[in-house]
Amino acid sequence: MLSLGDNKVYLSLPEEFTQAWSLTEDALLKAGFFIENQDRSKGLYHVLFYENTEEKKGLLSKLKFWKDDESEGREFQINLTGVGDKTELVVLDEKGEWAASQDATKILTLLQAQYNSIAAR
Repeated sequence: MLSLGDNKVYLSLPEEFTQAWSLTEDALLKAGFFIENQDRSKGLYHVLFYENTEEKKGLLSKLKFWKDDESEGREFQINLTGVGDKTELVVLDEKGEWAASQDATKILTLLQAQYNSIAAR
């Protein structure tokens, strides 16, 4: 994981774009992302990210049976760009702008762990 400053972080993948694209899809799925759409020509995956916000439920919150327990996924774009024999992976928000540093770091950390386990096979 590398930083460009201004709270912008990205992953530098050691594979060329074609292989990185396939490995990234596998990593996204293993990390629990839902792929809504993908456009290989633009290097974009449109994904939903569901944070695991398991909180300890107290007696009162357990009684709120009318409240929906389903957490809403947040939309992100995962952008891959081939740079020679390597690929750069950037997390963008739903508008296509760099995602906030804390969101990007969390997502990149998840993807990096899955990507490394897949690539090691």
